[in-house]
Amino acid sequence: MYQELKRSDQLGRKFSIANFSYPEDTDYMRFHDDETGRFARIIPRIKIRSCGEYQVPADILLFLEYWKRSRYIDCLNLTVERKPMEQVLDPVISVMHLAELRNMFVSFNMYPLLNGGTLLGWYRECSVIPHTTDLDFSVKYDEFDISIIEEFWKPSTKFLMNRRLGMPNDSFEITVSPVDNPGYPIDVFVMYDETNHSYVSGTNHIGMKFRYKYPLYDRYCSADLKGKLFWITCDPEGVVKFEYGPMWMKDHNSKNFSWFSSSSNVERNGHWDVAELDDVIQEYEDHILGNSTNQSTIDFT
Repeated sequence: MYQELKRSDQLGRKFSIANFSYPEDTDYMRFHDDETGRFARIIPRIKIRSCGEYQVPADILLFLEYWKRSRYIDCLNLTVERKPMEQVLDPVISVMHLAELRNMFVSFNMYPLLNGGTLLGWYRECSVIPHTTDLDFSVKYDEFDISIIEEFWKPSTKFLMNRRLGMPNDSFEITVSPVDNPGYPIDVFVMYDETNHSYVSGTNHIGMKFRYKYPLYDRYCSADLKGKLFWITCDPEGVVKFEYGPMWMKDHNSKNFSWFSSSSNVERNGHWDVAELDDVIQEYEDHILGNSTNQSTIDFT
């Protein structure tokens, strides 16, 4: 178990000391167990400043947000039997773009979680599933800041808005893609909590709503995916079992996977009114082609 060393300064103020390192080829810091030398926590690399013989975080509040999500969980690295196939999304490029988007969300005080097939790929095989065609994040509703949407329309953006579905308080989802790599789309789902479970939502092209239920997300941990830190549920096996069923260890080709019927945790959740469809289903093909005049003007406030 991770242990902190307690110290007091000359004024009697108590504080904790932890040993950390900067592992090569990663974007995070490791905090080590003082008894075993093994690492038990990781956080994104932060600015630090010297305080006498110690180093302390320059941004305490950000450090605390990272720290409460820092418990490290390893992936299984299972060998998955599947027919030889060409990798659709390069794993290293995928995590590079995911990390860029993660940083963008953190700048708005949001802490996105690996979700869906991206969580499954990390946990099961420590990588991106070879035949997957997109990547998945979720953001908790109580963290979600709708003003981030404006960032995707700025000339300096690194990501283009592909589409927006739903409303922030109901079935909200966006898809963005890197400006320099549009073939790497990332779905970002808002995750809502109810008393005993959490869920994300989907909307099809005719306005039918779907809900994907999970065990309640009330604790968050950290994971390494190809050298990048990502936040995850602290119960990854429970979540992937809930979504993909007892045979989650076996491969199911994405071509044969239906997002609205194949998951074990999906259920119908009503239908948007016809009068709402133009607002809750927004496709931005012009934006992808370089014309940003098609931005929705709907007022989310």
